[in-house]
Amino acid sequence: MGELINGMTKYFAFYNSERPHQSLGNITPNAAYRTAIGGGVRIESTRAALPIWH
Repeated sequence: MGELINGMTKYFAFYNSERPHQSLGNITPNAAYRTAIGGGVRIESTRAALPIWH
């Protein structure tokens, strides 16, 4: 189990900080997060659209 956790930790570090992603304009996910670029999904609250029952 220790080898699995170690391997996954290394892979996620590589995936997020070294591997450029085409969908992010060929930058890494970490760079996209730091610079707030890369598109992503905008999540809006739906609470305002729901009726309020008292």
